[in-house]
Amino acid sequence: MSFLELLVDGTRYAIPIDRVEEVVPRVWTAPLANAPDDIEGVFAYRGATAVAIDLRRRLGHAAKERSLDDHLVVLRSAAPRLALSVDRAAALREIDLAAIGPSPAKHARLEGAVVLDDGLVLLVDVGSILSPEERVRLDTALAEAR
Repeated sequence: MSFLELLVDGTRYAIPIDRVEEVVPRVWTAPLANAPDDIEGVFAYRGATAVAIDLRRRLGHAAKERSLDDHLVVLRSAAPRLALSVDRAAALREIDLAAIGPSPAKHARLEGAVVLDDGLVLLVDVGSILSPEERVRLDTALAEAR
């Protein structure tokens, strides 16, 4: 199965390519009041509003200044469109699903890990990137911002 490899704070993560709409360069995001933690802000994406989620903070890494070299990985999702803010969208990888094991990093947003020839890759559970409660808070924050 094809995965998109992401780099965050020197750690390699991956998400299924069928969950990716597009990888775009870093753009300015407007802060969103009352949004859940780790929501970086909103930005215009193809005529609609997209919400940038700071994957670095969401997965427990230290915050860093944003750079124009960073990427936003726009996900296939219902409105609002979600995007993961990452240091770099690195490469497409073929991963044998049978090779996936448990993640050595115990984190609710990770669904497993795989050891490839060039090292460990942690698999992000895109479906749990926002909890149901966080989704409600996000929807409320977006409605208040309109």
